[in-house]
Amino acid sequence: MLEAEESVIGEALGQIFVKEYFGLKAKARYEQIVENVRNAYKARIEKLDWMTDSTRAKAINKLIAIRKKVGYPDKWKNSRP
Repeated sequence: MLEAEESVIGEALGQIFVKEYFGLKAKARYEQIVENVRNAYKARIEKLDWMTDSTRAKAINKLIAIRKKVGYPDKWKNSRP
């Protein structure tokens, strides 16, 4: 029953929640926190003396490749509410 409900109203309900409780300002704030964490990891990776340069470069590339998903999608699957 929950799966059926989720498939029918899940995103629409999410859009209503976002509109009420998690606007653009909150999303921007948490995206900045994610960037701060990413920058801290990058700085630590750059200082690791046990990594070779090529391993370090791969680690940083993996870090950069992580997609940032905060709060809600930048583009909704449908355009209700």
